[in-house]
Amino acid sequence: MLDRRNLLLGMAAGLPLAACGKGGINIDPKTVNFVELASEAAKSFCGLLPTAETLAKIALALALPSATPIEQVAAAAAHAFCDSAAPVVAQRKGRRGIEMRTGRPVINYGPVIINGKPVDIAVYA
Repeated sequence: MLDRRNLLLGMAAGLPLAACGKGGINIDPKTVNFVELASEAAKSFCGLLPTAETLAKIALALALPSATPIEQVAAAAAHAFCDSAAPVVAQRKGRRGIEMRTGRPVINYGPVIINGKPVDIAVYA
């Protein structure tokens, strides 16, 4: 059974999800807003707009308890993104590309280590 956090992170990463059983999944509207909340926070914290995949991977790397409110997960992901992205963007030349799902231009600055896990820092150009 999917808990709220795993459902959210799967949606944010664009991963396919399958529902088990005959009943539907009740989705808390706040979970759908994770990327929006974290993106807005990151943009206000450090002026960069991370991709949804970057945010989802950061949230997973943080390994917060599944009972953590989604607003706190989004804020923690935004803070971790900004703490990692600012020095990387200043020191590295990013690789430009196109995000497959949206067709938007992105710049990938490569991996950083967050909570012992490598996460690619990618931002919308």
